[in-house]
Amino acid sequence: MRLSKGELELVFSLHAVFRAEERGIDGRTLKAVVATGSFEKFGKNGLKIVKQTRDGRIVLVCRFLKPGLVKILTVEKAD
Repeated sequence: MRLSKGELELVFSLHAVFRAEERGIDGRTLKAVVATGSFEKFGKNGLKIVKQTRDGRIVLVCRFLKPGLVKILTVEKAD
C-alpha cells in the first residue's frame, strides 16, 4: 500500500499491514490518519503520525528511507 502527503511518499511494510488488520484498522482510516494526523519527528530518521479518532488514538511509526520516501513500520492503537 502506498500513500502520499505533500512531497512525501509513504510505503507500508508488510508488518504494518498485518498489525493494522490485527487491530481492526481499515485502509480508509489509515488514509485519514496520513491526511489529517500530526507528524512528529523523533530520533535521527524516525517519524510518528498520530491521530485521535472516536475509537482511540492511532499511531503510525515510520522511518525515513531517503528524502521524500517514508516507510511505515508498524501501526499502534490505544483505546
